[in-house]
Parts: sequence; C-alpha cells; structure tokens
Amino acid sequence: GAVFFLSAHAEKGDDVTLSIENLTFGYNGRAVLTGIGFTLAPGEIVTVAGPNGTGKSSLLKCVTRINPVRSGRITLHGKDTRGMKRADLARHLGYVPQNTHSRFPMSVFDTVLMGRRPHMGWRPSRNDLDTVSRILSELGLADLAVTDFERLSGGQKQKVLLARALAQEADFLILDEPTSSLDLKHQIEVMELVRNLADRHNVGVFMAMHDLNLAARFSDRVLLLHRGKVHGLGKPWDVIHEGSIRDVYGVSAVIAEAGGTRFVIPYPGDRNGGPV
Repeated sequence: GAVFFLSAHAEKGDDVTLSIENLTFGYNGRAVLTGIGFTLAPGEIVTVAGPNGTGKSSLLKCVTRINPVRSGRITLHGKDTRGMKRADLARHLGYVPQNTHSRFPMSVFDTVLMGRRPHMGWRPSRNDLDTVSRILSELGLADLAVTDFERLSGGQKQKVLLARALAQEADFLILDEPTSSLDLKHQIEVMELVRNLADRHNVGVFMAMHDLNLAARFSDRVLLLHRGKVHGLGKPWDVIHEGSIRDVYGVSAVIAEAGGTRFVIPYPGDRNGGPV
C-alpha cells in the first residue's frame, strides 16, 4: 500500500543527494575501509555486499556518523555532515541497525514515536501522534500498536524499526542487514516495502546485505566490497558475476536464469575455481 503521508516530503527531498568521497576508516592502527566513494540519489537503492568482516556495517556507521571517519567526507546536498547537529542529521538520515532490543518494555506505538524525536518538542504534538498512527496503519501494524516490541516476531520487529525510521521523515534510510533474521516470506515483504518507499516516495536507501540474489532483485546499484575497498559499483548484474564472486568470496558460482530472473548458484569448486 502507499505510504501517503510521505508525498509532500518527497518534493522536499528532490534535490538532496548523499555523497561519500574517498572515505577511509579504521581503528587500532588497522584500516577497515579505504577510499570508498559513491553517491545516493532520492528514490535510489544502493546495496553494499561482500563477505563478513569486509566493512559493510562499518561503512553504514560512518555514513550515520556513529563511526568517525579518518579521512574523506560525507555530504548531504553539498554540506559536510560533520558540521551538522545530530538532530539535523536525523532529519535527513533514518538508521535501522541489525539488532535492536528495548532495555525496558515499550509498546510498538511508542517505539515508532521515538522516530519523531528530531521534530518534537518536550512532548509529542497532535501531528506527531497522527503521523505515527498513519504509518502503523499503512504498514499493517495498527493492530499491534499497544503490543510490547520485544514480544514481536522477527518480521514484525523489522517492520516496526522501518516504521520508526519513516517517522523521522528522512530523505534517506540506512539499513543494516534488514532481512538477516527473517524467513523467506518476511524477507520478500520487507524488501518490497523498501522498494516501494524508494519508487513511490522518493526515499533513498543505502543498505548492507548478504544475500546477493535479494540485493540484485531489489537494488538499483550494488557496491561490492573486498577487504575494505570497492571491488565493483554499478548495476547489480554488471557487478555480480562469476568472476567477482570468485575473487571476493573465494567460491565458484554460476549465474542462472529462470522465469526471466537471473540468480546466483554457488557450487563446490577446486582451488582454481573450477567445478569438482
């Protein structure tokens, strides 16, 4: 369904672009990310993929300023985010981490209401409450409004966290493995929701993902990381191919096609990359 409350917001964000330029990050003297650069436009989904430990989550945390960058810069519509107040940054970037747990009981409604913090005064306004109610209704979560967040299933939690990010009315959503703990049905539901937000409501999405098939199906571009550097950046099937999978993941794979859709099938191989 359409998330109608975002329509006016989409016009506001039309000219805002998120730009990462020559970003380097590390700790304890070890480089984690080196020379990362790309731009993200409103309505575009860019997915960062790569093996465990290659820096996907670190990159997302650099973009949201959780991690301090060592060099390079991140700009929103030409403005360096390091000069922005946290509340101002939160009006542009909505972040959904991989795992979120409440330290104390909190209802679904109150969890989503937390997304209104960048816009709220001391207490929520009627507009804040109405916005949360509309989001819950649009995402099919209204019946869960008074349920304790920690009692939800994995798929329900992920939708609530997306709802909280939407409540920020941000130009961009930063999603860390949004489908990692979900079954197949909920993976597709969450990804269709994300794609809908990009296509119909001009929200730019930057997300980390393990599943190359989901990444290729739902993304406009894929950024493939290898040892903290960009191995490839472009349209999904220009970046995801047998050679890049062998180079980056160290496994053999074929790109097959069925029903007009391409997908990756890994298979056992010898050290030279050939089938056994």
